[in-house]
Amino acid sequence: MAEQFVVIADASVALDFLKELQMENQIPYAVSLAINKVAGIVRDAVRGDLKAKLALRRIAWNMSMVKFDKQDWSTKKKLWATVRLDSDATNLMRLQTGADHIPINGKKYLPIPNFEVFGKTIIRGDNPLSVKSLALHSTPKGLQGKEGTFLAHTPGKAPVIVQRLTKAGAKTRGKGKKGIDKAKGTRILYRLIAKSRTPKKLDFYGIAKGVVAKCFQDELATAVMKAVDTARKK
Repeated sequence: MAEQFVVIADASVALDFLKELQMENQIPYAVSLAINKVAGIVRDAVRGDLKAKLALRRIAWNMSMVKFDKQDWSTKKKLWATVRLDSDATNLMRLQTGADHIPINGKKYLPIPNFEVFGKTIIRGDNPLSVKSLALHSTPKGLQGKEGTFLAHTPGKAPVIVQRLTKAGAKTRGKGKKGIDKAKGTRILYRLIAKSRTPKKLDFYGIAKGVVAKCFQDELATAVMKAVDTARKK
């Protein structure tokens, strides 16, 4: 499933130039070039809006759901392009929400994985270093969990879930020993951020309309000149 909207732009002024040069056969080429360039800008703008408004759990993975793949490109025989929000890649409502929040002093926090430890791996529930598997719980020494993990507070900074690797019996999981503080024998697994509400509306259609209105005419003018140059070289 994917959400799609149609945005139409006026191309008459720039294309009249090709007609005056008797290069009407280059019109589809110029239009497709401009459409593809603007569609790429729309994709990047939507990704930027997601990143700005949401506390993304896995940035690269979440960004990948906004797609403009080769099969979506405009061609000389297909004068439109498609920027897709691919719901198969992830679910918008799960970008920053989820059952693995951590309650601390009456507030809910979301765990942001440390890239140095997990890389681009999606942390599933059966991973021994997933928040669920760590089973963090209150102890006289504070919040502690399995795999030698504990909650650490640094004044002025977000709380972090730390794994102790030097204590006897502690196991090293995940990707080897990446992210280890060698001086202390520990590594940060997660940074905790305060949970916030997902915006009621992420106006992707409005973003697309704004990008087209701002960029299409200039991109089409550039494409027309490239089409003229290409035709003269043939």
